[in-house]
Amino acid sequence: MVSYHQQRIAKQKVQQAKYHSIRGARRKGRSLRMRGKPRLNLKKRNSKDIVAAPEPSVPGQSLQEDQEGQSNADVIVSSPQPKLTPLSIPALEPEVVLMEKAKPTVIPFYVVRPAPISPPPSTFMLEDETPHQITHDTWMKIFQYLPQKDVCRCMRVCKIWNRWCCDPSLWRYISIARMIPIPATALRGLVLRQPRSLDLNWTNISKQHIMWLLARLPGLRALYLQGSSWDAVSALCSSICPPLRLLDLHWVSGIKDSSLTALLSRITNHRPGMVDDKCHLRFLTDLRLTGTDITDASMLTLRECAPLLAKLDLQHCRKITDEGVRFLATEKSPIRLTLRELNIANNNNISDACILSLRRFTGLQRVAVHSCPEINRDSWTFYGNESGVEVILVRPPRPARTAPSYSSML
Repeated sequence: MVSYHQQRIAKQKVQQAKYHSIRGARRKGRSLRMRGKPRLNLKKRNSKDIVAAPEPSVPGQSLQEDQEGQSNADVIVSSPQPKLTPLSIPALEPEVVLMEKAKPTVIPFYVVRPAPISPPPSTFMLEDETPHQITHDTWMKIFQYLPQKDVCRCMRVCKIWNRWCCDPSLWRYISIARMIPIPATALRGLVLRQPRSLDLNWTNISKQHIMWLLARLPGLRALYLQGSSWDAVSALCSSICPPLRLLDLHWVSGIKDSSLTALLSRITNHRPGMVDDKCHLRFLTDLRLTGTDITDASMLTLRECAPLLAKLDLQHCRKITDEGVRFLATEKSPIRLTLRELNIANNNNISDACILSLRRFTGLQRVAVHSCPEINRDSWTFYGNESGVEVILVRPPRPARTAPSYSSML
């Protein structure tokens, strides 16, 4: 809808354009008259202003009558032209001018803050103005056994329950997976509940939405972005990114060696007064890069920028070879001491030579190498029995897909 102020400006522009066009035509008529040409008559000729011509002269009339009749036939009665001023412009019907308006985003256009940190009331009053026997601590223990949908229903009981149910301890993990598009109410609900683990898998979320959320979720520690694009994931390169411990980038399109380097490099867009310019992702302990286009060069980046990495998922990374695993197992690599689980399954470039590199990991507990055609099952079974590492040679069944729980956000 066009506002009243915009309509008023449009009417003024239309009147000014009409005024200038009439004034320009008047100037043109004046210049033509000065050249000896007939003046342009801007006034429309009405039937009342034109005198009808007389009938043809009958033989016997005088020459004077013929001349008078001929002269009267060409006479046009015209009133004098009034002086044209801006105030004398006739009222014109304003044209409706539709202004182009940007498409509204789903980000809320108002301030969204987390739940208040002041202590909530210890109990609530009944209809007879007596306090309920069950206190706040007991109710919180009861709410923890309820699913998120039921907790959302409890929020509609009264204001006190609404405040109790917004406690972050009840919303440590929130999933809005496969929600397309994400409404503003869901974003507002995320900020109010302050989750520590957020599932945004296959939501086609944009970079603007991720930056809006990261700036308002300082306690976020686990982020799932399966099926997103590198343009959206690049929001993690900014200084507003919280210190994540788990980052899931399964099947993120566009992630290459340069992308991973940008994620784990030093921060360039500092905040005012910010002293620490180190990457906020240096505390990662679980990194999942399934289906990305990284190569062995990315293993050097992980060795330098992710010293606390304990779980690494490189499944379906077809460009990773035995050399990349050797880079992680060098003596100067801190990952050699911290890595606990490694998934290099569904890779055609992994062979039995990788076993020599895996022996250097001091704390390795689990290795997944199923669906690798170049490996020998007997060699890997012997390695598992000798070192005590669990070697997965058979593809595990896929977990059942659960329904999204985003209804509690609405």
